[in-house]
Amino acid sequence: MEKKRKIMQYRERLDRTLASDDLTNVEILKKLVKSQLLPSSELEDEGYKEKLIERKTAEISNFLDMLRSASDDGGLSNTPHNDWKLKQDSDEFRVMYRQGLEGTPFHTMLVEGFVDGPVDVCLCISWQTSLYKKWWPQSTIPTFKILSSECLQKVQIGEQISLVRKDEGFVASVYEGSCSALLSV
Repeated sequence: MEKKRKIMQYRERLDRTLASDDLTNVEILKKLVKSQLLPSSELEDEGYKEKLIERKTAEISNFLDMLRSASDDGGLSNTPHNDWKLKQDSDEFRVMYRQGLEGTPFHTMLVEGFVDGPVDVCLCISWQTSLYKKWWPQSTIPTFKILSSECLQKVQIGEQISLVRKDEGFVASVYEGSCSALLSV
């Protein structure tokens, strides 16, 4: 019973936080995004910076609206995201599921609370274990060791061209053994 009360307190605290002026006012969100992005930005084009800030602010605002709509908040959400389906509600966590846009394979899963376990266990609690292979690509990557890595060029925020040298445990061909790769992250 004590756990149930603590979870309810955490949920109420999350609902109060999501309803705060700092997270509902778009101008305050924009200032926050701007303060976080500009120090990390090496771009000199002011027009691009403003577009990036507008786009990121809209993404964050939409995400916060979805979180608000998942709780019973009495209509604080600005956009309709009311098609959440409750999959599991226990003393420790609540799992909700929402289908993505029609014609897309993207879906949203929201887990609130505490789940003690690996990611695959956390995904399985949503009762969609038959979709697990569709959600995550099933591939086998051989083990390898990173010998060196260096950033060659920063393209924009969150993107860079890096030189990564790796050593695999086996050599499948002469070219694979001494391969250097350019990555865009």
